[in-house]
Amino acid sequence: MGHGDMSGTGFGVYGGYHFNHFFGLEASIFGSGDLGENDVDVTATSFTLTPKFTYQINDIVSVFAKFGVAMTTGDISEFSTYSRSNADGSYENYYKNDADFDGYGVTYGIGVNVSITEHLNMRLGYDVVKTDLDMDSSDSLSIEGVVVYEHHDRDKNVDTKLSNFTLGMHYQF
Repeated sequence: MGHGDMSGTGFGVYGGYHFNHFFGLEASIFGSGDLGENDVDVTATSFTLTPKFTYQINDIVSVFAKFGVAMTTGDISEFSTYSRSNADGSYENYYKNDADFDGYGVTYGIGVNVSITEHLNMRLGYDVVKTDLDMDSSDSLSIEGVVVYEHHDRDKNVDTKLSNFTLGMHYQF
């Protein structure tokens, strides 16, 4: 969500329903850990809804592809402090910048399912979420504990691409 690539670890949950052996619907929610560095925190969460198409290779292995819609939210928080001294003593100044993002887009993915038992499956996949996010940001500057500047901004667009490798396990009824 910033400039360049960021990487990190996230966690998600997925569930769905197979209407037959080759077609199903699947929903998922995925949240990233902190993708930022130093005094910058960056997080993202996506919710997806996709039709899922499966091809059964044999009794144990199947491959799948999916394409659908996604909603993504994100947050970037930057916080910096510095201390100064004057005749009255020392004090801290701080600068805080928060940006919240939300928007809709598309998602697609491919993967492999391996049956461990009749109902327990392991999944390895690759998913991509592309969204055009609207940004709502605010800046504030505090000197000697007094907020001297605040600014709120809206209507900035950020194109994002969240991609992740997934390893999962699910129970199939």
